[in-house]
Amino acid sequence: MAKGVEGSDYFVGIIRAFRKTGKDVILRGAPHLIVAMCDETFLRGPENAHFSFAYAELMAPTLGLGTCWAGLFQGCAFNGYAPLLDLLEIPPRKKVAGGLMAGFPRYKYYRLVARNDLEVVWK
Repeated sequence: MAKGVEGSDYFVGIIRAFRKTGKDVILRGAPHLIVAMCDETFLRGPENAHFSFAYAELMAPTLGLGTCWAGLFQGCAFNGYAPLLDLLEIPPRKKVAGGLMAGFPRYKYYRLVARNDLEVVWK
């Protein structure tokens, strides 16, 4: 990440933690990474990918899967980090539009968190 880029301190800290401990704090050991791509000239590609990923996140629990947005992955891909893009073998004239980690969750939760009743006023 370039110095002076908004939010780069956060990414630098994550990368530093990875290099220090060797623990995967980037993809957190997720067995799968879903990568959405679009034409490089399509400006709304990332937005469309995010809408699609939102539906995937809603569907995943019905299949017994867990999901998590791959924020650092997206940040690196959106900023053109060459080693990552080379590893992914992105086709010509395509760009990464988003990333979503997926896998079977290690833990199961059998009870929902207690919440206050929703108060809605229609006018």
